[in-house]
Amino acid sequence: MAASRNGQPRAIRDRLDPDDYRRLLAAARGGYCKKALAAEYEISRRSIYRLLAG
Repeated sequence: MAASRNGQPRAIRDRLDPDDYRRLLAAARGGYCKKALAAEYEISRRSIYRLLAG
């Protein structure tokens, strides 16, 4: 995760625009390729799976 100014990791939700976050979740839940989503949103596939689990 990217660190904030105080050295603490920033949550994916904090790094994405709310609309992008909703689109990402909808696409991932809709079966879109996780690898392609990770590349498009510049996050890891693991992060996508964590978002889906949470």
